[in-house]
Amino acid sequence: MDLSQAMLYIYDEAGQKIPVGFIREMDLDTDSNIYFSIINLPIIASDWCSYAAELYFYKKGSPVSILVSGTAVITDYETQHLKFTIQQIGFQGVEEKPAKASYFNFFKYLFPVSGHQQQHHLKLG
Repeated sequence: MDLSQAMLYIYDEAGQKIPVGFIREMDLDTDSNIYFSIINLPIIASDWCSYAAELYFYKKGSPVSILVSGTAVITDYETQHLKFTIQQIGFQGVEEKPAKASYFNFFKYLFPVSGHQQQHHLKLG
């Protein structure tokens, strides 16, 4: 599956969905956590440690997209590095959904690399 980027959204205290930025590189561990850095963290999020968030994986012009919902935690304010814990995955345009023994195995199915690793580096696009 060729998905070229993911858009990160966070939810503010009022439940409004706020676009944060595009993610093109990330790491995934076996505990269903995705790690990545962002360029600009919204001011409303700078005082928070943890917040509800979504990653929307897509490729422009493709009918296939994946919406990953979870919780994002800022692990390093200086580098704006986040840990995103996956809670739910939704699909659009995917005819055959893989059996998900774990989210780690699911992402390895979507974005295969060689070897068996405890952490999986994803470079989109």
